[in-house]
Amino acid sequence: MNGGNNWQDKSNNLDAPRSIYCLKSLRNGALFVGTKVGPWRSDDNGITWQLRNTGIAHLNILQITENMIGDIVLHGYNSIPKGAIYRSINQGETWTMVAANGCDLYTKIKQHRADTLWATSRFSGATTLSYSVNHGATWINNPLTISAIWDIDVTKDNTIFVVSENEGVSRSDNGGLSFTTGVGNSADWYGNALEIERDENGGIFAGSDWWTHVLWYSLPEQNGNVWVQFTDPDLVVRGIQDMIFDHFNNVFLACEDGGVRMAYNTEWSPSTNWIQSSSGLPSPTTNMLELSFDTTGYMYGIAYTNNGKNGGLFKSTVAINLPKSSVYTFIGNGSWDVASNWEFNQKPPTVLSGSKMVVINPAGNGECVLDVPFELTNGAVLKIRPGKKFRLSD
Repeated sequence: MNGGNNWQDKSNNLDAPRSIYCLKSLRNGALFVGTKVGPWRSDDNGITWQLRNTGIAHLNILQITENMIGDIVLHGYNSIPKGAIYRSINQGETWTMVAANGCDLYTKIKQHRADTLWATSRFSGATTLSYSVNHGATWINNPLTISAIWDIDVTKDNTIFVVSENEGVSRSDNGGLSFTTGVGNSADWYGNALEIERDENGGIFAGSDWWTHVLWYSLPEQNGNVWVQFTDPDLVVRGIQDMIFDHFNNVFLACEDGGVRMAYNTEWSPSTNWIQSSSGLPSPTTNMLELSFDTTGYMYGIAYTNNGKNGGLFKSTVAINLPKSSVYTFIGNGSWDVASNWEFNQKPPTVLSGSKMVVINPAGNGECVLDVPFELTNGAVLKIRPGKKFRLSD
């Protein structure tokens, strides 16, 4: 309560080992964490927690996400081991298994279009890539069958990237109908390709699990056909396990046995300066699994140990992002004044002032048409995503 000078244990009611795999902050402010005994929910900012695993047989929870209509989707595995995807339509009170294709475990779930989710998986099973076009209620196996897929990155258009154990980075230019494997000679990288994310300008970052060759980038116009390695000595870590960008395009890395690294938004180059950002973690070599933001803009990190000692859930001492209530994102096509064109139907007021942001990111080849009076004042920000159209009506 005093800026990090003193700490109180707020893990009340959590299982004794307290090994946490993942975190999700819902739009309503509730927090979920995934553990070895299922998901836990907190409705009071982490002060108390309640186990919410009714209906779940795969209790090792590796990721929890929220779809566009507010349902919660997670994936986990059991001791067989086999993976499965579950969905809850009542904030985690009960869960229904919606997919289990025989894979060892699912590795990542990502939202694509408004109703479409993608799920990656590893080893055995009918495929290593699945998708749902009804908010996660049912799932279809994609024809792609390659080695273990560790992460996926999608746009609102047709481009999809996946990173895998043997093929490096693979890309689909037709919405997942087919993939080109090993684009840009990425199959020759060291180790597994574990993580892939786009920055706000369309640059692509890919991370692997090797000591000295762990992070690469491809410029927007290169679209994964050319990759450049970051060479800063501060990136000598065992692997990149998660990667997130804040509202100002600064990037943060969760490193295996390497804590957290970050770099400020710049024109990316091999010599970009990566900064050790692990103060307050158990050690600079903490094994960081995941990074995430809550609705108020604070960043959380999952520090993992097998028995829970010197691990757990950590929170930044200052807000890094703007609160979700302060960011308005246009994702539709057409009139500014139509609420359904805005993410979560959250349309900006006529006058936007202070620490607020509007992001223009129309669907596909659509446009945002400003057809009502609108004023930015006192530091409020308007961002137009690269290649997107923003038109002012007469």
